[in-house]
Amino acid sequence: MKFNCQTIVELLSQPWMIPTCSLILTAAIAIVTLYIAYQQYQTAKNKLRLDLLKKRYPVYEAAMTLATQIGKKRAVTSEELAVFTKKTRGASFLFKNRRIQPYCDKLYEKACEVLSLADALKNQDPLPDREAKMKELDRLCNWFLKQRDGEIKRIFEHCLQIL
Repeated sequence: MKFNCQTIVELLSQPWMIPTCSLILTAAIAIVTLYIAYQQYQTAKNKLRLDLLKKRYPVYEAAMTLATQIGKKRAVTSEELAVFTKKTRGASFLFKNRRIQPYCDKLYEKACEVLSLADALKNQDPLPDREAKMKELDRLCNWFLKQRDGEIKRIFEHCLQIL
């Protein structure tokens, strides 16, 4: 069939043509709208992930910093513990993983032990159990180094992925 202007006019004058074109156009608009809505959903979901990452990363960074400081200096200050506590305070609300807040609490408790041992060893007075305290401090510092080198990354890994 050859299409010319007269054939097109005749085709468009058919009584079924306008409802058919309306139906096709409505379906096309619905498909485009659905696609746009899906893209907006994906964008919002990715923005939420990025926003959560921005809040979760300081908790991870605080744990790594604490472990590094204790592992290298073999001591920790009460100020450093206060910074760690401030940054990890809301971890239970930020992470779905129920292990992160207890893990941060464990890091804090062990850091308090380091602080206590380091303060006891600072005194020049010979302690009867000085050797045992030094061994315990070494053990704790090595534990923090192991945490920094693997455990912290393993625990936080799945929570810090954007996609």
